[in-house]
Amino acid sequence: MEQASESFEELAHRHGFDSFATLRAASRALVEQDGARWYIAHDPNGRWFVWNDQGRVLTGDSHTSEET
Repeated sequence: MEQASESFEELAHRHGFDSFATLRAASRALVEQDGARWYIAHDPNGRWFVWNDQGRVLTGDSHTSEET
């Protein structure tokens, strides 16, 4: 898991989105745990990743949401 060291805009750009608003619109809420809400998103390159509202990200080479 990556630590929150970038802005949400930077997070969005790193994953191929034009803006955080675009990333947020492409994300689906998963669960709230330990005070953080987690989301899953499908990036423009066809990869799934999980991120939370505290700026942490779980990434991998996942082509399906089930693998993520």
